[in-house]
This record gives sequence, structure tokens and C-alpha cells, in this order.
Amino acid sequence: MKINISPTTNFGAKFINNVTVQKYNPYSREYTPDTVSFVQIEPEKRRDVLAINAVTDLWSDGAFMIDIANVVDDLSIGAADSERYQVYALTSQNRDFDKLCSDDILGLAEVENGEKAVELDYLQVNPQFIFGSQCPLFREVGTGIVDSLKSLYNKVIELTSVYSATEFYEKNGFEIFDINKLRYRWKPNLK
Repeated sequence: MKINISPTTNFGAKFINNVTVQKYNPYSREYTPDTVSFVQIEPEKRRDVLAINAVTDLWSDGAFMIDIANVVDDLSIGAADSERYQVYALTSQNRDFDKLCSDDILGLAEVENGEKAVELDYLQVNPQFIFGSQCPLFREVGTGIVDSLKSLYNKVIELTSVYSATEFYEKNGFEIFDINKLRYRWKPNLK
């Protein structure tokens, strides 16, 4: 997974970095690297809120979409602390982030930024890439999001997993620290 961090100026979702994921080519029937964008949702921007609400409709079978959309809505009206809660998206869009397109969003993450650790409250990948077909259009979306969060925060990340995602988190370097609650932790290599 390749991550390139470079700043950009825009008036919508805030670009954080490029991520390389795998995209299916139906002609060659193979996955090839594709560059996508990791962005921070800016809830004070109406278009970002509308894009997230549209994703909620598109991903109606996404287990955590309502929770993520509720936080975006709360942030947009000032009912949640924007220093504490952030929402990020991985999108196939590579420009015009001021016009975030819901159809291009591949996955979302909501985090709670604490003093000593970041809590990954929700990670939701487009359900079509998880349950859709044997050859989903994109792979490694969740890993791209997690790797971007690791680079962005560079501090301990903790989460409570659902049983079906435990293998995913373990493959991505998280270690279980409370088996009864499925609590996982990732620690950066601080030198």
C-alpha cells in the first residue's frame, strides 16, 4: 500500500493523501494498482454533508453508515466537537474535492481524537466491495483508510471490532488487548 502525502487548497473535503488500492479490470480480469484520495470531511461545508447523507442512502446495508452520518450532521450544526471527532473518506475522486461525489466514495471512517490515543469509532467500506461479488471493483479500501489514519495521527489507535472484522484488523497490525470486548490496539514505531 503506497501513501503519498501532499497538501492542497480547496473549499470542500480536505485532501490528506493519495492511496494506492487495487481496482478490477474486467477486460484483463486482474486487479491493478489505482490511485485514490484520502480526504477529511468538512461538516461545515454543505456539499460534504449532502454527499455523506447520499452515501447513507446508497449503502443502506452498511452497518455503520447511520452512525457516521449522524456524527457528520452533529458536527455540521455544532452539536459535536470538531476538535474531538473527525470523519474521513477514501474516494476515487482525484480533484474537485469541493464537489465531493457520493458515487465515488469507497469507504468512510469516524475517529475520536483523544490526548493519548485515537479511537476508531467506525470504519465502513462500500458494502458492494465486501458482499457484492467475487470480483469487487476495488480491494484494499479498508487497509488504505487504516494506513492513512496511522500516518496522519502517528499515535496509538484503539477500536472495538465486530467479530467479522477481527481478522482484518489483525492483518493490519492491530493486537487484541481485551478479548471479551474485542478491543484492539495499534501502536506506532516511535524511535
